[in-house]
Amino acid sequence: MFWINLPFIGVGGVMITLFLKLNFKTSSLWAKLRRVDWVGMVLFLGSTTGFLIPITWGGVQYAWDSWRTLVPLLVSVAGLISFVIHQEYIAPEPLIRMSVFKTRTSAITFLGTVIHGIMLWSSLYYLPLYYEAVKGMTPIMAGVALFPNTFTVAPAAGVSGP
Repeated sequence: MFWINLPFIGVGGVMITLFLKLNFKTSSLWAKLRRVDWVGMVLFLGSTTGFLIPITWGGVQYAWDSWRTLVPLLVSVAGLISFVIHQEYIAPEPLIRMSVFKTRTSAITFLGTVIHGIMLWSSLYYLPLYYEAVKGMTPIMAGVALFPNTFTVAPAAGVSGP
């Protein structure tokens, strides 16, 4: 299927390089680095990491009601809330513009994408465990049983994406 589109990709690449004129402002590296929302980036990365760590600990390494699980979880939720407030009211050039989420269509689309990602990655994570624990397969056979799922995701995304 890809080889059918190959001539069109080549023609498109040539046409883009010939006719696409981008109007961009030239500036120094330091000016570009000053435009980066460093505070928002630290808040987002720290909060999402701090959220994922207690999620992986909960029920495995520590109990869900343990302070070692709850404190990082609550601190990271507070960090995510402060990230949203920072992006909305403080950042001159935000990392994520909150106006994107204010229309109902885009908010529902993003929510659907998140739910789809959760379902896809959860199934790819738990299916090998199901094949091994319930069906009694070896790890190699569980990997072979996952071929239909793993080898159809990327081509389907390529076909449905554009």
